[in-house]
Amino acid sequence: MGVKLELNTFLVISTNEYYDLSGGDRFKPGMTARCNKFGHRIYPLGMEIPLIVKDTGCQGMAKVKSLKLDQDNITEVEYVISQTFDHDDAYANSLYKSYARAKKDDLSNMLRK
Repeated sequence: MGVKLELNTFLVISTNEYYDLSGGDRFKPGMTARCNKFGHRIYPLGMEIPLIVKDTGCQGMAKVKSLKLDQDNITEVEYVISQTFDHDDAYANSLYKSYARAKKDDLSNMLRK
């Protein structure tokens, strides 16, 4: 018997989660936050990964501090903001495009099955 795990290299949160966490302001480096993800997911611990806000862009980089996987198929992710990007930052835009391409490829593969 085993557990299906999904490896993620982008931390993606919804626009609602972003506003709940930031109060409508920009994220600030050093800020710690949590989010819940459906499914048993794993993220690189202690390494910077892009922090994506759905339909908005890459807001910065985050370091995942801890993961908790529960029996209800939910993963709680605790992370700290390590860096923020300006809206027009070329690197942030490149990261967001990479995320969007990967998401599109995942959707295409799911529809083929």
